[in-house]
Amino acid sequence: MTRGSATADAVRDRAAALHEFCFVHAQLFVIPADHLTRAGIGDAFARVLNRERNVSVAWVAAFNRAYCVYWERAEDLYRRAPDAWFPPRLQNICIVTDRGCARPYHQPLFKSSWSLDAADFEPERDDVEFAVYQLLHAERLAACQDMPKAIVSGLSYWLTRSDEEVEQFCAAAQSSPRIDAEVFTRLAAAMPWVRTLFHPRLRPPPPSETQLRPVSDGSLLVPQATALPLRRFVGEIRQVVTDVVQRYRESVKAATAVLRTESLPSTSVAKPAADLVTGWLAEHRPPVLIADGQGTILWDPEAPHACERVHGALGDITADVAQSLVADLDVVGLNTERFLSSLRDPQALPRSTGGVDRIGGVYLHDERQLIVYCLAQSGLDPLREPAPAYHRLLLAARTVHEWGHLADAAGWLAVPASLRSQQVAADSRIDRVVATIFAAAPPAFRDRAAAEAHAAGETTGALVRALVRYRMPDYVSNVLARRFLHPSAFEAYVRGNVYAHFDEDLSPTQLLARYGFEFQYLGLSLVHDPLTYFLQTTWFSTYLLDNGVIALPDLEELFAAIGALCACYRIDDAAIGVPALPDG
Repeated sequence: MTRGSATADAVRDRAAALHEFCFVHAQLFVIPADHLTRAGIGDAFARVLNRERNVSVAWVAAFNRAYCVYWERAEDLYRRAPDAWFPPRLQNICIVTDRGCARPYHQPLFKSSWSLDAADFEPERDDVEFAVYQLLHAERLAACQDMPKAIVSGLSYWLTRSDEEVEQFCAAAQSSPRIDAEVFTRLAAAMPWVRTLFHPRLRPPPPSETQLRPVSDGSLLVPQATALPLRRFVGEIRQVVTDVVQRYRESVKAATAVLRTESLPSTSVAKPAADLVTGWLAEHRPPVLIADGQGTILWDPEAPHACERVHGALGDITADVAQSLVADLDVVGLNTERFLSSLRDPQALPRSTGGVDRIGGVYLHDERQLIVYCLAQSGLDPLREPAPAYHRLLLAARTVHEWGHLADAAGWLAVPASLRSQQVAADSRIDRVVATIFAAAPPAFRDRAAAEAHAAGETTGALVRALVRYRMPDYVSNVLARRFLHPSAFEAYVRGNVYAHFDEDLSPTQLLARYGFEFQYLGLSLVHDPLTYFLQTTWFSTYLLDNGVIALPDLEELFAAIGALCACYRIDDAAIGVPALPDG
């Protein structure tokens, strides 16, 4: 095989794996950011959409039309009011096609995705004003994770639109089949007073308006007569959202609450769904600890039949939820078994990493060498709802990532002696480029970094290196995880961990280290052009390159220098074998 044909095969394999990631769930599909431009979906991915989900040419055209208008309006809003509006960007967009099976307001890839309804872009509706607003709104909702806040912070948008555009949105809201259409019909009904609001830049108040109340969300100025309608509106939206989520949960609960026992079909004996979970635990003994929200262990594989406490915690869960919980525990158990079975000497694995991160509710126990699965998790209530899209892929990735930290603690993910000189060279390279970046940076950026370095008694380069080294266990754990995970699971994990941090008030050295480090994840992913993906999805170009804070060649050199440091780390193949990839 020639080099050219091998490269072509690799590109095809990468594309096939990415497509599998995008269509892994029946109730939605993902339009990956790397198949978007400011003009919308590219022709190649449009053909994939048609082949995989029968998405029509007309639907793609309607989406692209809305996306183009979104881009133009977001650019204009950001130019006029940068304190209140985000610049446009590319994003991984999740399109829900079966709204009855998709959890409302779920962001599958954390801060790296938006969720929209396929009906927002149905060509026969031709509701471009409604669709454009949904794109702008999806950005805000993903950022703040609160519907009323997202709606209020975007109200200034309506101060820039024509009467005709507002009327088109209102008409479309009335006929929308979205599961939360009432949110937008209430917004439409509020337009008479919404259009009386002011904004310092988008609709400055006249001198006669002297009694205006500022609203921090969106920098609005509210006339006194509108203050009460605004408060009522926020309460109404919050109640609507609560009702939407409750209806979804009730639809889940409406599923069969009991399961027939297969072993006794003729007796028509039924048992609670919680028995499905405890029966499965007793029979299969998955290597996972089950805990409550306080971390108290409710079930231990060393005593598989002692299920009383976990049974009590499960309560009257439904059959669908029970099956989802079993699937979660199975994922944790199978990935744990695959990792442990790959070890040449399992007894050499340390008991603990020295620190336990319980965020997310799935973590490595600090003494038992087992993953803890909590029945109370951030972003998921495993006792009330089945796992949403991409959750189980991310759960598999989190499990292996946690084991990777233990492998790192064992010294199996480290810089070998033969590469120490390359490590020193990479350190020096980071120092040089960081010094170059700050020497050429605007005074405010440069001086803040200098003050930070002076307080720490270090150079700016040393600070950046220290921050990168602190996160290096995450990187090497991901390198190891790629050996064990299905490509879709690893892709979901990587894309969910590369996102914008401009709302986190990072210092200049923290900013360079964080982005420089996370950029390296993209080199492990299915993203064909990591630099373009990074610049166009994180706002890095808008906030730092376009403003002259950092020059693109210096940024590329920083990424290359940190990449050279990452490349010095190796997996100890004498300690960890290479398993076959899982089927799914």
